[in-house]
Amino acid sequence: MNSARLDTDMRAGEDVADAPTPPRGRPAAPPTEHPVRRAVRRIGPSATAVACYLVAMTVSWLVIDAADFDPLSLRGSLAPVAAGTVVAVVAIALAARFVSDHVAGAVAGLYSGWIGMTLWTALNGTPFGHNELHDWDTIRMSALANRLTTTWGSTDAFLPGLPSEYPVLYPWLVARASELSERPTWTLVGHMEVLFISATALVAFLLWRRLTTAPVALAMAAVAPIVFTHGHKSYEILTLAVLVPWALATFAGLSRREGGLHWLPAGIIGGLFVCTYTGYLMFGAIGGLAIIAARLLRPNRGPYLLHLLGVLVTSVVVSSWYLLPLLWAWLTQPREVVADTYPNIAIPDDPVPLPFLEPTPIGALALAGLIGLFGYRTRQWWAQPMLLLVGGIYLYWAIYMLSLVGSGHSGFLVKTPRMITMVLVTAGILTVAHAGAALLRRFELAPPRGVAVAALAVLLVSSGLVAWNTWMPGDPKGFADALPEVSEDAVEPNAALRAHMEPGPTGSRPSTSHRRWRRQRCRRTGSRPRSNSGSGPARCRCRCRRTCGCTSTNGGGPTCNAGTTRPTA
Repeated sequence: MNSARLDTDMRAGEDVADAPTPPRGRPAAPPTEHPVRRAVRRIGPSATAVACYLVAMTVSWLVIDAADFDPLSLRGSLAPVAAGTVVAVVAIALAARFVSDHVAGAVAGLYSGWIGMTLWTALNGTPFGHNELHDWDTIRMSALANRLTTTWGSTDAFLPGLPSEYPVLYPWLVARASELSERPTWTLVGHMEVLFISATALVAFLLWRRLTTAPVALAMAAVAPIVFTHGHKSYEILTLAVLVPWALATFAGLSRREGGLHWLPAGIIGGLFVCTYTGYLMFGAIGGLAIIAARLLRPNRGPYLLHLLGVLVTSVVVSSWYLLPLLWAWLTQPREVVADTYPNIAIPDDPVPLPFLEPTPIGALALAGLIGLFGYRTRQWWAQPMLLLVGGIYLYWAIYMLSLVGSGHSGFLVKTPRMITMVLVTAGILTVAHAGAALLRRFELAPPRGVAVAALAVLLVSSGLVAWNTWMPGDPKGFADALPEVSEDAVEPNAALRAHMEPGPTGSRPSTSHRRWRRQRCRRTGSRPRSNSGSGPARCRCRCRRTCGCTSTNGGGPTCNAGTTRPTA
């Protein structure tokens, strides 16, 4: 019961003064609404999330570039935590005062931007992305991006005349950014990682917002970037977060009012999925076909079949520039499949993917999701499709486990555990939300709204700390200037620290002095080298924490001579 109705009921039977009537012939003026409230009402939670994300990413980039945070130092490593604390306090205060979907959208955008700030800080001072450049996955991606600067079509990184077998959209974007910025491709891989990983939480919120309430969608956004955290696989992190809500909105047979996607946007997302990373589509193909079959058993199959045809045709058209040349090469040229014969040691480390047995918060959510999928399979629309999806992934895993033993082909089953975890974790959040609401209705409880705010705050903060601890360089954090001093042997490297340890083109890397790590960074001021005349060597200026030399010629960019970790070209 709203406050206006309650006030009317309380005043029933009282003598009240007659309301003034408007003059005859002149209609009563409608109540005016504040322009700000009217504008906010027209802007939905999704638009609010996107706007807050863009603002947060821009501010983060400007602040980090101006402050030049050193992620190896104590102050630099804690800078994202300090900024996140301020944002969290303000967001909690607003959420406790104004319970609205717009606040949830704003928090989702700011959380995504904060993830970006953490990654910007972690890679500040190195031109590389996560992991050293000489890591096989990293060097392959950099080589493919470099090759794509010579063409707009799909091409193999090493064999001329062949299309790329690996999904090509991510390196293609790196190549286009390299052409626009006139920078080497290997210096932009880290920037693309920041954009893809930070956008993961935002995209998860936008897609789940169509299927559930804004607070539940915010919870999905909180866990989306931390289920799989390999930074050099940023495109896999993003596609993993997209898979479950896209599959439900596309194949579960939902109406537009219920959150179902129109065939055109669903097909566009599917086509981009194919061009970005096809592995998760392979792992979920059996479950996806099972979802389609279950929907075809229900009435009104004609419109659903037309919807599937539209999704399929649109996906093929969007991905045709990558998919069709690859299929033609497979049909017309000799081939031998060897990509899935690599004996990955991670397979025996986790031979049977059972994430719900892990003693972690993610494991607890996965266990709740497993219970919820069986308990709600006939009562909630999402339970049966998700149960079919996770069952199909397990079936795929079983088939290729036998294939690995029999023929050596693994079908990349090493990546199935992360997909199973994502499905179960999202099911766990839905289970907790529905079970909690059912208990409140059963016992007729009305807890303060601060309880839900506190629960979401705990989830967001804990997820953010997991992301910070994973992506900030080294362990312990801030080891470069921590007291007592941390020896180099006591530092445990991670993917971000390996990026700082990687030698640059001149062979230089962060130096070790008095058991401390130090970073020297030179940067050219001005967009082009300056020359006194039309001939002779050009002059350039460098800005560093300590003096460095800088040389250049008319035909090339400036190069610092003081052992920098990042080239200035």
